[in-house]
Amino acid sequence: MSRIALLTAALFAVTVFADDKKPSADEKAMMEAYMKLAQPNEHHKKLDTLAGNWTYQAKFWMAPEAPAMEMAGTTKYAWILDGRFLREEVSGPAQAGMPPFHGIGIIGYDNAKKKYVGSWIDSMTTSITHMSGDMDDAGKVLTFNYEEFDLATGKMAKVHQVTKINGPDSHDVYFYKVEPNGKETKTGEIKAVRAK
Repeated sequence: MSRIALLTAALFAVTVFADDKKPSADEKAMMEAYMKLAQPNEHHKKLDTLAGNWTYQAKFWMAPEAPAMEMAGTTKYAWILDGRFLREEVSGPAQAGMPPFHGIGIIGYDNAKKKYVGSWIDSMTTSITHMSGDMDDAGKVLTFNYEEFDLATGKMAKVHQVTKINGPDSHDVYFYKVEPNGKETKTGEIKAVRAK
């Protein structure tokens, strides 16, 4: 269901109940379907392990043969909109002549698309990254696929991102650039532990 359809359904509900009209059977069924689609469920619950405060160590590679750029900092995940989305706030100190790093992400599960979804913005770009993917049945591996601008080529590149939840106090994130031939090259990793 598109945003327009959801908004239309919500406005319809407000209009019907504001005018004290009794909805028809079809209208009632549509509203029940809308309400079910709008509720957090077991897919959202799988993200709960990420909620809280974390410290991280990260490495990123501009090219396979280049030395890793290392950074460290903190991450906070907090539920918003009544458990529908996790808001991620990442901070890192200034280093190597770079200003402090700040990033904001949103992660959730789209009941209509039946996909995990996310978005990301940070202080090193002016782009908004939109992600879509899946989580394994055990709730231990979340995989996102998306495109982002590749400075090396000056073009958009496909990215494969894998979050491995090791337990309640540790998770790792791996980033891979996907070449046109399907080959994947590791471009980054983040090791996160829960803050004490």
